[in-house]
Amino acid sequence: FPLHRFRVANEQWPLVQVGIGVVTINETEKYVWGEFSTRVMKVIKQIIESHSQKGKIKINSIALKYIDALELNIESENIYSFLKDKLNIGININPHLITDSFLPAVPCDFNMSVSYQLKTSDILNFKILRGQARNHQNSSVMEALILETTIVSANNVHFVSTEESVSEWLEQAHKIAHNWFFT
Repeated sequence: FPLHRFRVANEQWPLVQVGIGVVTINETEKYVWGEFSTRVMKVIKQIIESHSQKGKIKINSIALKYIDALELNIESENIYSFLKDKLNIGININPHLITDSFLPAVPCDFNMSVSYQLKTSDILNFKILRGQARNHQNSSVMEALILETTIVSANNVHFVSTEESVSEWLEQAHKIAHNWFFT
C-alpha cells in the first residue's frame, strides 16, 4: 500500500502514490489521455533513474484501470434495460425465478465480472457493480453503476523496465480499454 502521496494541492488531482513495490498514478477530474500518459511516463522515468542499479529494475505487473460511474438508481430504474439500451449488454433473468420465488423484480445489488485473456497474453478484466459516485459539480453523492475496465500485464511476465517498453505497453493497453469502453 502507498507510503507517500503527492498531489498538486490538498485533495486535488492528479495523485501519485508510492509504496514498497507499488506506484499508482490517479486522475479523476480532468482526465485527458495525452496528459495522463505523459505524467505516467514522467513518473516511470523518475523511478528508473532513482533505482540503485539503473537498467536493472523489473516490473512484475503493470495495469491500466479506468473507473467510470453512470448515474442509475437501481431501485427505481430497470437495470437490465439500462444495460441493454445504454451498454449493449444483454442479461436475461428467467421471469419464473422471480414470480415463483416471491422475489422482487428489482435486485437489491448488482455485481458482474468477466475476464478475457488477450492475444498479447495480458488480461482484460471488466466489472459492473452497484455503487455511489460523487458529482464533481456540486459534491453530492449519487447512486451509480460503476464500470471498471482493467488491462493487466500477463502473469509472471517480467520485462526489463525501459521507458520504451512501458510506454509501448501503456499505449497498447489504452487502445484496448478505449475500444472496449466505446464499443
